[in-house]
Amino acid sequence: MASDVLDAALDMLAPFGPEWTNGLSSHGPMAAETLLRMGRPDSVLPWTERYITHLDAAPPSAPALTAEEWPSALGTPNTYPAWLSLFRKELSETTHADVITRWTPILLPGLFGTACHGLLRAAHATRALTDHTSRQRVDELARGLAYWAAYYEELPGHPVLAGPLSINDTLRLIDALELPGHDGWLIQDVLGSLPEVKGFPFAVESLGTTTLSEITVVFAHALIACDQSGAIAMVHSVTGPACLRMFLPYLPPEKHAVAIGTGWQAAAALYFGWGGNGLATIKSDEMEPPDIDELIDRAVASADEHAIKLTEACLREHAIRPDAAYLYAAASASERLRNPL
Repeated sequence: MASDVLDAALDMLAPFGPEWTNGLSSHGPMAAETLLRMGRPDSVLPWTERYITHLDAAPPSAPALTAEEWPSALGTPNTYPAWLSLFRKELSETTHADVITRWTPILLPGLFGTACHGLLRAAHATRALTDHTSRQRVDELARGLAYWAAYYEELPGHPVLAGPLSINDTLRLIDALELPGHDGWLIQDVLGSLPEVKGFPFAVESLGTTTLSEITVVFAHALIACDQSGAIAMVHSVTGPACLRMFLPYLPPEKHAVAIGTGWQAAAALYFGWGGNGLATIKSDEMEPPDIDELIDRAVASADEHAIKLTEACLREHAIRPDAAYLYAAASASERLRNPL
């Protein structure tokens, strides 16, 4: 069965930790699941075999965090092995749906950690488990949740979608803010001084009622417009909120607005760092949008994990609320991001 290919890929990735040797987050399990989801099962194992050469070995195991210990361990990267043991224990004792339902409200405020990669990894594992349950997929969920918890990071501001402004108006407020100086090149390095930016909380809290579709489409426009140097960061302003959608069924309806507001806040932070060119204007009546099969072929040919994941997220969002910006964003990512694995 084609779906067994994902379990084989997860077996290949199992000896490795959640990051590259240079500190970048591993996208291996997510890209493998995405390739399968886009109908390219023959690409999964060859791509994974090349990708694992970049990954760091898994860290030594540690005892599971106790109920008394885990609150203070949120956002402490070196506790990842202990978080992993905790989630493996919980997943051995109850269903994955119960674990997701319990932990989603706890982890959502800190979804920005490592540029949303804990959220992203847990979301792809959650979706994989909707196809069928396997040992590999359950363990991948444990890894995703552990990465999310260990790198938990709350951003300044409390966006509850009760402000007076539209998304475009709030982005104009963000455009007027100045990014402080920083050291390093990782996303968390560039935005490490965000708490010092006094206008950021006001900007994100100014957004009124919105939807995940409105958020993902506006950042698809921003991705198209951004400089080459910001393309990878801005990919996550689309994929993060798009993957947040996978957790909404595990939240009560009254919690959805807060969850969507947190996704908006994370995307807005990435826009603050890399979206300085504003938004692109897509005139779909003047240009023929790319063909969906061609977009998938381009993403696979790029071999880039970000282009692969962005393409699938854009096609998924386009199916929910059609907009040509999703298709052009996917095409742009595959053109600009290429990985000579």
